[in-house]
Amino acid sequence: MDAKKYVEQMVARFRLSAASRHVELASNDGYLLQYSMAKGLKCLGVEPCESVALAGRDKGVDTRIEFFGTQYAHKLLAEGWTADLITGNNVLAHVPAINDFVGGVKILLAPQGVATFEVQHLLKLMQRHQFDTIYHEHFSYLSLIAGLRIFAKAGLRVFDVELPETHGGSIRFFVCHDASCHADSPNVARVLAEERAYGLEADAVYVAWNESVRQTKRDLLELLIALKRDGKTIARADTRSCEDCNEVDWHGQAPPVLPDTRDTVVSATSAYQIVSILQGVVERGTGRVIASVGKPLAGKTGTTNDYQDNWFMGFSPERVRTALANSSDRWPKPLTSRMTTLNGQPVDVIFNLTVNFKLN
Repeated sequence: MDAKKYVEQMVARFRLSAASRHVELASNDGYLLQYSMAKGLKCLGVEPCESVALAGRDKGVDTRIEFFGTQYAHKLLAEGWTADLITGNNVLAHVPAINDFVGGVKILLAPQGVATFEVQHLLKLMQRHQFDTIYHEHFSYLSLIAGLRIFAKAGLRVFDVELPETHGGSIRFFVCHDASCHADSPNVARVLAEERAYGLEADAVYVAWNESVRQTKRDLLELLIALKRDGKTIARADTRSCEDCNEVDWHGQAPPVLPDTRDTVVSATSAYQIVSILQGVVERGTGRVIASVGKPLAGKTGTTNDYQDNWFMGFSPERVRTALANSSDRWPKPLTSRMTTLNGQPVDVIFNLTVNFKLN
């Protein structure tokens, strides 16, 4: 469901009006809230990343540069903020202290308010064997079984769920106060029965799934080894013509140019928005140390728990560069390419990868 359609459905279903308040947690650049503002709702975004929060402010969205939890929820409450609608799309998985985060929702939510949270659905991830979507920035992969327990601990109730197809299969929780008048949807019992039938409440299904992932790796290796023994080549053929690529001698001529016949996979508007946000990381955010290069650069930094591992992926109009750094005592030395420092501490650069590409 796109952002505009989501807002339209929430406004219609829960009868939101100009007197209603909509808070989005991890609001990014205010893309979703702009549609709530267009409906006349009073809006507030909470976004810890300064660069994208400033982009939201440029859209006219009131955006606070803060991490959300019980402490900040109390601060908003003291300012007079209570929310008739709280939205958190693809944020719960990134929260290390999920009980504190959900506890903040309890504090901020109006007595008859509704909060919706969309996350990747653990059931679909396992059924569809999507192990390649698991990565280090996610602290959790939630099922309805887990969601019911997490929200109940905060005094909240899941009264409905939807199953969007985003991220290979997601689940959207509709949450209210335990004593709210929102009636329970039969969707809750139906999805809960599906998860229990799959075995998500027992350890055995996770142990078996782990082995199935390992078997997938072994099957792929066996296939590649067999193809290699048969003299096969695994490659993607480039069928583009290059008239000047066969020149034997160089006489000062310009390098050959390959025609770019690739399909357009993203609109110019979306590409501009994404690139602008990532440029902000270099210009004003966590990647600003590389701004001194003096060239148009953009990228994204990331860390694991306690900042023990750090990575950066950056790009210019011609090139992508990726680097991963970690604390020196956590990886075998043969994996490292060189020593450096990060915040004054010795770290090993595990890899430095440069890729040439064309960005239209």
